[in-house]
Amino acid sequence: MGFTVTSTEGVTEIVMEHPPVNALTVAGWFELAALVTEAGQERSTGVVVLRAEGKGFSAGVDIKEMQRSEGFEALLGANRGCFAAFKAVYECEVPVVAAVHDFCLGGGIGLVGNADVIVAAEGTTFGLPEVDQGALGAATHLARLVPQHQDA
Repeated sequence: MGFTVTSTEGVTEIVMEHPPVNALTVAGWFELAALVTEAGQERSTGVVVLRAEGKGFSAGVDIKEMQRSEGFEALLGANRGCFAAFKAVYECEVPVVAAVHDFCLGGGIGLVGNADVIVAAEGTTFGLPEVDQGALGAATHLARLVPQHQDA
């Protein structure tokens, strides 16, 4: 469980392995940010591929971690961790390819919305469940995935 990083012929692959649905804890978001930043700074890396093992690409933030904590510490930590990870993907010194399968929810949208290229397996679904709770979450990153509305 965690992350696996492999590098071969200029391709650095970062694989998320957080069963059952690849939801990341606060620490996981910061770890992912550090791994992406480090991979992008490695002189032998020409591209970073971000993918996941198991069921779905990412369910976003680990809601169970927030439910176990008192007050807003975990919520604030998740917001800061997501910001760090989204920023690391967006500012990576080499292109980032997000390889998405099955589902991509919440914070996962923020990751792929900041990637340079998104490759989604047939049947992949994208969603923002936090909107049902009155939160914007990764909705602002959806603009890179869905075209702007056009006036008729």
